[in-house]
Amino acid sequence: MNKNKIFYIVIFILLTSFIYLFINFELKIWIFWGIVPLVIWIINKDVITGNKWFPKKESMKSSNSLKTQKTLEQIITELPKLKQIEKEGYIELSELCCSKEVQKKVIPFLEDLKDFSNEEEYLTTLNFVMEYLDNNNIFFIMSLDWKQDVETLKWRIENSLQNNFNLFVELPDLNNYSDRTSVSFDNIFEDFDKPLRKKGKQIGFIDTKSDEYVIIIHEIIDREKIIETVSKIGYNYFDK
Repeated sequence: MNKNKIFYIVIFILLTSFIYLFINFELKIWIFWGIVPLVIWIINKDVITGNKWFPKKESMKSSNSLKTQKTLEQIITELPKLKQIEKEGYIELSELCCSKEVQKKVIPFLEDLKDFSNEEEYLTTLNFVMEYLDNNNIFFIMSLDWKQDVETLKWRIENSLQNNFNLFVELPDLNNYSDRTSVSFDNIFEDFDKPLRKKGKQIGFIDTKSDEYVIIIHEIIDREKIIETVSKIGYNYFDK
């Protein structure tokens, strides 16, 4: 017989005995012979049956993560293919903004890109692309929140220049921005753009109509091509 069944049968017998003692004997007798055995038996349920009253539920964190990941993979599989013109835009933009080595990492990803415009988590294909780039430390299309610190802007620009153009540019000293801690302050981007332009590079912006700044670093001479490729992925380009 199952240990749990035996346990509950004994509980029933003890409880019945307790009620009988309570009705027929004085207080000290039914407390000693009724309550004490009942309490001891209840407290030791885990020892007697091997199961606690309230067993700890197995953590679902890992299984939920797997489920979420699996669901995301399924969603991506079910998404429609990205329009050819948009795919061309992303690939052409990578060819204009990334080194050959970085292109080897990015273009295979872009070749298989799906359309995320109706996907409820990412909302846009661009958001999915930027997350992939960030997760893989690829400094190509880079998002900065409006309240992002200036140090992060400098870090992103430095890595983009180094990884994509093999170039070092002396950027503004962060100590000059102790009173302007966010990139949204006036002239922050202009200050960092000036030294780039002396080297034939510039900061370009993809206008997402949101409270973020989406930037790319590119050659000044490629500006018109950049405008065209950004248009292909569905956005407008601007610079400062």
